[in-house]
Amino acid sequence: MTNSQKKLAEFKKHVKGKKIFPISCATGEGIKDLLKEIVKTLNTPVKEEEIVAESVRKYVYEPDFIIAKRDDIFHIEGSKVKKLAEMTVFKEEEALRRFQNILKKMGVEKALEEKGIEEGDIVKIGKFEFVHKK
Repeated sequence: MTNSQKKLAEFKKHVKGKKIFPISCATGEGIKDLLKEIVKTLNTPVKEEEIVAESVRKYVYEPDFIIAKRDDIFHIEGSKVKKLAEMTVFKEEEALRRFQNILKKMGVEKALEEKGIEEGDIVKIGKFEFVHKK
């Protein structure tokens, strides 16, 4: 290539601190030097970077609710159900209806039936007590 030495000098000005291996496919010039450098680089052990251990994350599955029967009272436990009860204004009919619908969608009503709840039984969620009606 014409002016190759001039272009190589310009290229070297832009690439400082790196080894440059000018080669020629036509004459084979520089290929042996390039291959020697490749073999040298491949035989040089790579420094292992310090391995930093990440903290282990633990995930605990907590069901939305758990039903336990103690002293003829059905206790519904679980943070989600407890928060729902604490946030509900039971004096308001609409809020009470919303509370009942959410419990039904969560499967609380069905779970109580599976535990054998009957009309008139007491259900307790946190500090709140309810009488079951069908």
